Amino acid sequence: MITPANTAPNLADVAAHYDDLDDLYRSTWGTNIHRGYWITGRESADEAVSNLTRLVAERASIRPGDRVCDLGCGYGAKALVLNRDHGATVTGITISAKQYAYARRSNARNANVNFILG
Repeated sequence: MITPANTAPNLADVAAHYDDLDDLYRSTWGTNIHRGYWITGRESADEAVSNLTRLVAERASIRPGDRVCDLGCGYGAKALVLNRDHGATVTGITISAKQYAYARRSNARNANVNFILG
């Protein structure tokens, strides 16, 4: 049973949550654990996630050479897209050790995308 806490969770609790549910999150949502943006309502979940990333990049006017910080980057999927499709140099920050390890593995050779555990 889930009961409301009387205090805000600390960072260690949040990190433990994501680490404990790592397999579930990746099996359910893949490496994009943020929600999507449905324009027509007929998009797949993957298309909606791409729409959301594209919308954020457009609204932020991300251009080649821009430096972007992706707070709460999760597995790093959005950071990789912002680099690949928009030419940004991206630093992603996550508090989950498992998400950090996955992001680092998925981006071992790209010097323009860096991930930080913190």
